[in-house]
Amino acid sequence: MIMKYASLLKKETAKGTVSPFCGQRGYTLLNIMFSLMVHMFVAGTMASIFHLFLSPERNGSDIHPREWTITAEQILKESRNSIDIRSAGDHQSLAMTNRQGDTVRYEQYQTVIRKRVNGKGHVPLLQHVKKMRFMIENHLLILEATSLSGKSYRTSIPLYHM
Repeated sequence: MIMKYASLLKKETAKGTVSPFCGQRGYTLLNIMFSLMVHMFVAGTMASIFHLFLSPERNGSDIHPREWTITAEQILKESRNSIDIRSAGDHQSLAMTNRQGDTVRYEQYQTVIRKRVNGKGHVPLLQHVKKMRFMIENHLLILEATSLSGKSYRTSIPLYHM
């Protein structure tokens, strides 16, 4: 007696049991990773687009608020290191003499407030300025700026060594 098959199951039965799962296209880990990558890209892009459309508009001829803050902080830092501070040119410029003997001057040049050291250089600090005034009153340095659009900005810096 010769056995054709070593197992109790016939060849056709074994093939019939496995065949429903062979050749099927399932949702693989690669598909999940690709879907997650696409989702994260779309979500990240949408956040940037929402920020662009929902942010308040700023007039192009207006002083940027951060630029005004940085300018005031730079003048504050320079005034702390100076031994002499004076307003010049009908309050249109500010001259400071530092401990090394250099004269630092803040002045308006066209629509820009610039910094010059010993009459040399051109370091722009503030843009879109129509008018700038530097006043010293009661141990305070008062900075007043008017932008090209007419908006006014004002800050004061305490002076302790006058």
